[in-house]
Order: sequence, then C-alpha cells, then structure tokens
Amino acid sequence: HQPTYKEVYALLNNASPAEEALNEMRRLADNGDSDAAYMLSRLYFSSKRADDYESQEVKTIKANLNLACDNEKAHQYLKMAVQNDDKNYKALYELGCDYLGGASRTEAVSRNMNLADSCLQAALQYAQDDPLYKEMISAQIKKYRK
Repeated sequence: HQPTYKEVYALLNNASPAEEALNEMRRLADNGDSDAAYMLSRLYFSSKRADDYESQEVKTIKANLNLACDNEKAHQYLKMAVQNDDKNYKALYELGCDYLGGASRTEAVSRNMNLADSCLQAALQYAQDDPLYKEMISAQIKKYRK
C-alpha cells in the first residue's frame, strides 16, 4: 500500500526514518498531492525576514530532518502545490508573499506585484474558515494597498 500524506507526515514528525519519509513526501508531491508539495516547500524554505510565519510543526520537522535550505526548490514546490490544488490557500499565501517580497524574502523570485496580488486575493477567498490565515493574508494585502 502506498502511504497517504497523513501517514508520511506522521513519519516526518517522528523522525523515524526521516529520510525515507522525506522521499515518500516527494513521491506524493510528484503524484499530485498539494499538501505534500506545500509541506516540502516549507521544509526547504528559509526566509530572509525574521517576521515570516513558520508553524511550530514545520520548525519541529525541520529540526528532525536537518534539511539544507533551498529557496528555489521551495518556490517550485509552492507552484506545484497550487497547480495540484488551486484552492490551497496556504500555498497561495506563501507564493503571494514570495512575489510581494521578492529578493528581500527569497532569492528564488523577483518582486511582482500583479502575481502577488493575484495569489493573495485567491488565498483570501479560500481561507474564509481559517482565522489565522485570513488575518495574515489581509495584513499582507494592506501592506501594498495603502
């Protein structure tokens, strides 16, 4: 049986065996699992900004894995997550933040206000049931809508 995202996620959290779990997560992402692609994007990402949001679960898994930062790969996984599920508001939010911040956030992309706005507006539309993300997305939009 092929492990599900939840099963692989549990393996990553337990760090046993972390490398195998990471490979399974990559396989899931390659097979169209948006959550797996999003998680990989967060595991490879390291923001240049101290105030960027990073969930405790991602911090814990990163500590277990000792994975090298690769913001280019992180950005590609974000794009894959959105391609696999265009309602994945967490991935849309992070993609919007990448385009909004450009080089000041990640060397993976240049600042692009049109793409940032497009991603963040879509993220806001799909995050209606998630107060934390709704607030974070609105805060980002306010930064450039002054």
